[in-house]
Amino acid sequence: MRQLLFMLGMIVWGFSLQSCKGDEPKPEEEDFDRAAMFQNMATNVILPSYASFAEKLSSFQGAFDAFKSTSSEANLAALRSAFDQVYLSWQQCAPYEFGPAASVGLRLTVNMFPADTNRVHTLLGMDDYDLAMSSNSAAKGLPALDFVLFQLNPDRLSEAMTQEFIQQNIVMMSGALTSVEEEWKQSYQDEFQTSLGSDVGSSLGSFVNAVNQDFELLKNANVGIPLGKKTLGIIQPEKVEALFSAQSLPLLIQHLQSLKIAFNGNTGLGLDDHLDALDATYGTRSLSDAIQMGFDDAIASAEAIEGDLFEAIAQSPSQVEDLHSKLQNLVVLLKTDMPSQLGVQITYQDNDGD
Repeated sequence: MRQLLFMLGMIVWGFSLQSCKGDEPKPEEEDFDRAAMFQNMATNVILPSYASFAEKLSSFQGAFDAFKSTSSEANLAALRSAFDQVYLSWQQCAPYEFGPAASVGLRLTVNMFPADTNRVHTLLGMDDYDLAMSSNSAAKGLPALDFVLFQLNPDRLSEAMTQEFIQQNIVMMSGALTSVEEEWKQSYQDEFQTSLGSDVGSSLGSFVNAVNQDFELLKNANVGIPLGKKTLGIIQPEKVEALFSAQSLPLLIQHLQSLKIAFNGNTGLGLDDHLDALDATYGTRSLSDAIQMGFDDAIASAEAIEGDLFEAIAQSPSQVEDLHSKLQNLVVLLKTDMPSQLGVQITYQDNDGD
């Protein structure tokens, strides 16, 4: 009897152990070529995104130089148009805040919104300041330039102190971007392509965490906060991205498209292929298809919004509510189902509650 009870206990323990193991992230998929996926992402997606952003920054510098030489209405229009292109180009870089970008705080340098317009006014009245100081964290980069170029009286753009502020921001963003590009090309690309595990700090772990964190920032900062999700339903449309140039909706759509590319590797190997190699499913379809459809639904919902995002939130928030709901559904797939299948642990902290 004792021997029988012992054997039954061992069987129950074995089933319990298997049940616990079923809740753990899946082990690495040995048949999938992660190195090829990382090579595709680095060579065909991430580095070209940085190169495009650098090119648009250079064009913006050229338009600014032309405006400083001749402050005409035509040159001001060209300067604002060049700025819009810079902002759109940044959205392609936003999902990759890991490795060199995280080291230099590229997102914090380029796109901390909404801008602290009072602080921007203060800086415009100072002869000397350091944009890198923490007190200026929300008074620099693209949001600050969005305010300066589209909200200030155009006559102020001809003033020396305003032009110095614009120039310092261009130099700051260009310097941070150059640092990121150089580190990728000198050492990090090789490291990224040869780190083939799924543990914390691995390329897969860092990449999946970065994409997830950027997606949640989009859901919260671009949509949720302006929609009142953090303020008991009290809308705050003035907190949308690119408030003053009224480009928040095109930027949001571009950002979503960039995140989709980050997931599928554009036309090459991506996380979608990795999930397919694992035969990952969601209901009756593949998990990769469910995520792709989630992105498509969110993009379509954003494209259906009429007018600017500021106007939509202020006048017809139901359209934006639909978008937020689709983004929320996609969070579950990206942050829970995908990492579980890939054996990746989500390590960043958020206050969203999902």
